[in-house]
Amino acid sequence: MCDICKAVLGKNVKKHEKHQCPLKKASYCCYCSCYGHTPRFCNKDTTYREPQFLEQLIPSCVLEEFGITTSTQFTYTSTMRPKPKEVLDYIDEPKAIRSLLQAYGDMPKKDDRSKDKYKSHLEKIAKKKGVMLIKHISDAIIDGSDTKSQSSRNSK
Repeated sequence: MCDICKAVLGKNVKKHEKHQCPLKKASYCCYCSCYGHTPRFCNKDTTYREPQFLEQLIPSCVLEEFGITTSTQFTYTSTMRPKPKEVLDYIDEPKAIRSLLQAYGDMPKKDDRSKDKYKSHLEKIAKKKGVMLIKHISDAIIDGSDTKSQSSRNSK
């Protein structure tokens, strides 16, 4: 009995030998371009592959159908993109800001622990780390509709 079909199909399997398994024959590995296993079970030690040729992006059945045998080399250009600025959405309440500071592991000194000083300390840290602060406005989901007109309709 075939273990591959039994694991996938359960009781619906017709008895056959492992070398005759239709599921195994139908499985295709895009890493080594072979039938018989899936990329998950490929023995080829590949963690990440960059395509070398344009034809590697086209399914093998399409290549065969149109008789494509060329290998068009990719030309890579390496451009460094600037790292996007980190954004921190915060709630303007002393408890929330204090929790944020604790999460960053950068609490102000004991003398500077008043409600007003937490916010200024958070702004200093954000400036030092290059983080843009955005004050949290509401938990409401904005869907583009007018909330006043909806609430008046719901009350009727």
